[in-house]
Amino acid sequence: MKNLILNSVIFFGFVFSIQISADLKPLSKVLEEHEGQNEFLTSFSSKRCASIYLEVGRIMQTDNPGLMKLLVDSVSELTLLAALMDSRKDLSNITSSDVASADADVKRILKIVKSISNDHYAKTGVYLEAHMDDLKTCRILYPPDQKIF
Repeated sequence: MKNLILNSVIFFGFVFSIQISADLKPLSKVLEEHEGQNEFLTSFSSKRCASIYLEVGRIMQTDNPGLMKLLVDSVSELTLLAALMDSRKDLSNITSSDVASADADVKRILKIVKSISNDHYAKTGVYLEAHMDDLKTCRILYPPDQKIF
């Protein structure tokens, strides 16, 4: 329970500090800085990657609808993975409220990711470039074409 509270404080502190700065620290740097905190890293990285995949899917949905479906399926699995980490439950005991809580975290991060996309597009005319480092990291950690469960 103590670890759950600590991880929650770290996670929300990280998210709120991101909102204040309106910029995201690259996921690879977060992974380096929190090395050894496996439960936190799995929870945070799955939420961050879910939000990146949702944003990439949103941007690419017209040009590549098949990619959108693949990414949305991956987001569902990543959200479930985060819920499992946060609740410390297994698949047979997870509740819809556990998943809803993880989904709410994904949506908070997605809001920031969308803002970054829009700001970057306004400056450069390109949406995705701002997320390429995270997208590369996410594809290594959680390849969208490979099932987690």
